[in-house]
Amino acid sequence: MDPAALNPSDASSTTTINDLPDDLLGRVLALAGRRECRVAAGACRRLRRLFYTEPALWRSLHLNRAMSPFSGADKLDSAVMAHLPLLRRVAGLLQHLSICCEADSVMAAALSSLQPATLPSLCLSISCRHSSSRRGVRSWDDIFNWDKPASMAATFQALAGLTALTRLQLLCDVQPSELPAALCSLPHLSGLLISTLHSSGVSAELGPALRHLAPRLTQLRLNSVQVPTSVADVLGVLACLRSLRLRSSSIQPDIAAAVTQLAALEALWLEFTGDSPDLEGAAALWAPASKAGQLPQLSSLRLRARDVLPAQLVEAVARQTQLTELALQAVLGDVLPLSTLQQLRRLTLCDVGDDEAEGPVPQLPPPCCFAALEAYSFSSSVQWLVDTPYRISLGDAYLHSCTYEGGRRTQRAFEFIDGGWDSLLNSWDEPDEQEDPAEDGGTGGRLTVCATSQTLPPFDQLAAVLLPPGVLLQELHFEETDPPPAAVLGSTRIAALQCLKIEGSPGILNALPQELLHLTRLVLTGKGPATGLQPGQLPSMPALKDLELARCIDSSGGSAIDACMPALLSQDIEGLEFLNLSGNMFTRLPPSLAAATRLKYLELSNNSNLDLTAEDTDQILARMPVLQYLGLNNNSVERLPPSLAAATSLTSLGLSNNSGLVITEDDVQQVLARMPRLQHLWLYHSPNCLTDSLKERAPATAAAQAAASVSAL
Repeated sequence: MDPAALNPSDASSTTTINDLPDDLLGRVLALAGRRECRVAAGACRRLRRLFYTEPALWRSLHLNRAMSPFSGADKLDSAVMAHLPLLRRVAGLLQHLSICCEADSVMAAALSSLQPATLPSLCLSISCRHSSSRRGVRSWDDIFNWDKPASMAATFQALAGLTALTRLQLLCDVQPSELPAALCSLPHLSGLLISTLHSSGVSAELGPALRHLAPRLTQLRLNSVQVPTSVADVLGVLACLRSLRLRSSSIQPDIAAAVTQLAALEALWLEFTGDSPDLEGAAALWAPASKAGQLPQLSSLRLRARDVLPAQLVEAVARQTQLTELALQAVLGDVLPLSTLQQLRRLTLCDVGDDEAEGPVPQLPPPCCFAALEAYSFSSSVQWLVDTPYRISLGDAYLHSCTYEGGRRTQRAFEFIDGGWDSLLNSWDEPDEQEDPAEDGGTGGRLTVCATSQTLPPFDQLAAVLLPPGVLLQELHFEETDPPPAAVLGSTRIAALQCLKIEGSPGILNALPQELLHLTRLVLTGKGPATGLQPGQLPSMPALKDLELARCIDSSGGSAIDACMPALLSQDIEGLEFLNLSGNMFTRLPPSLAAATRLKYLELSNNSNLDLTAEDTDQILARMPVLQYLGLNNNSVERLPPSLAAATSLTSLGLSNNSGLVITEDDVQQVLARMPRLQHLWLYHSPNCLTDSLKERAPATAAAQAAASVSAL
């Protein structure tokens, strides 16, 4: 071997970007993202060629995200036409394409650009209105009051040529009459989504097309006001169907009967938008099917309706013991039978009963009875009334809501969105189940509880009901619980917490265990005086890095923590890196802040009477050598003390909405220009800061350049 090859100092052995092979350099560019690579492509011909040939950069292309639904039709069509050269250039690399336009000729031209046919996934968003009425969408009335559909013959003729398609999504106001014939021309189509939410529904001609696709169709989603009988009859013969998602005004008996025949079905999501979806009729059909062991592969079930959930339907669901994911949103009653679903990993139960609805509080199964549960969400849409302090019952606890997210997973429980599940229309695949490497092997989780303090039992009892078996809680949040009683917070089960969020007065801190050795973040927000706080009575928190004491205002409108700041900050403050003291009505900086020498982030905004004095700056802020962010927005700051220049690590300074603030040329020279790392200076609604002068200055330092680039007012 040539000895020179082993010598790293030899100039001939140095590797440059020109030595990298195209495939490796293309992957590096892909890591930067398409937007950044577009800029790099202008550097040389090789990078430009790689930009248009790297597959990882062109897995998907969306030609609709930049357009608002109220954009005129001409703008939508023009945007698509402008992208046709790009579409032709990267057509062979695309795995998914999403297009939104109105003109038949424009859509057809875009689809014709994809020849030869290699695209596997396509989403078309079409406004099928008559050409004589084509105009910009100016209001929601234009969306709901469509004219008669125009011919889309050219579009679907081009669609029929995309023979490699395996998944097709069609979002339109009226189902085009040419669609069924085009579907029959796609030999590999296995997934189909059709949404006609704003019209009378899908047409009867779709039934024969679905029958033609039956041998290979595995995913079907229909979003329609009504489902024709011909379509409902075909559902039962889709033997390969693994995922069915249906959104309609009601569940028709023929649909309910057809669903029970789908032996391969793994995921069933049903949403009924009408006031009377006939859940009783569905329960009568599903009950015998569940007893007979039909739907043996069903693992995911979501049901959303505005009606009362029949007990017979609850029992039918409870017999599907193979379920791993369940979401129910309806007027809930007694759903305790669901506790038989021991394989559940994710569970969402949402009660939508009326504020004035009479009847018992919904009885929900305690999460502790589900051995495999990893995430759950129990909630109620009922307004919290004085006479109705709670809406759901879990054992001895009466709550507004509670949510748990296991530490092993990043996947949350299902979240219901007004107007339907977002994934029903906007995404095709479910998020992959990903393990968090940092949590691998851990048993911790995050629990969020929302209730009135009168309905909360001691935390040991609460945890026994709300936590799955074997969980060591890492995060605990009390929301709208004003405040949790001492019995709730005094449990040793929270001693291993890493994050604690409470709404209430600072006096609650006296109720915590004496040691919180693992706590890294403490958030306390709420109202009430901080009475009885003594340094010796506060818990020891040696690992604390992030402390938020915000909006602690007493009944008179003054600060509830001003007098007790020495007690709050007298211990465990040396390691603090993030401190939020916003909204506390301070008039001066608390002197005890001087001990927080490791602070990187200090938020003091929304203290309307707080001024920044020279004494405070000298004794407190000047002693924070690593402070990077200082927020003084919405205060009463009048001048910048010269000693503020000692904060040489400061990168961001917020001074907005200080109406009396004056910044002179001397302040710029003596303070701002001496902060070499300052990048962001906020002066919105601070009219006396000479921002024009700052812009005109020729910056000699990064700080002055940042000040000169300020856009104030």
